[in-house]
Amino acid sequence: MVAKKKQKEVESNPIFYTLDPELYKTAKMDLLSSKSSVLISRNYALKCVEYCQQEEIIKIEIKKILNKIAFSLREMKAKLPVIKIPKEEKKVDVVEKKQESKQKEEKVDLKTEIDSELDAINEKLRQLGAI
Repeated sequence: MVAKKKQKEVESNPIFYTLDPELYKTAKMDLLSSKSSVLISRNYALKCVEYCQQEEIIKIEIKKILNKIAFSLREMKAKLPVIKIPKEEKKVDVVEKKQESKQKEEKVDLKTEIDSELDAINEKLRQLGAI
């Protein structure tokens, strides 16, 4: 009962406070901009949650696909025959690799020869310039 009487007294005796119109406008604009910022932040948070859920769903789908691929590879390995390379072909491969390594060494030697020739030519040019 006491609360109802106090409530009636407050409603019957309102207090009015006047503000400067410019101050009122700035306060109202600040309040509205704060509300809009909160709503924008809320939308970003909701989108972030949605993206996280989508990411989890995609991760699960990728795992399923990778498991299917792994299973298919295991089946293929079981069904396909094992290829045996004859020893003669292996020897030919080793000989070819040795020849390739020799060619690489020759290229390196050629590069060092060219570099030494360039150094000699540059030295001669310096001497001629000094004369």
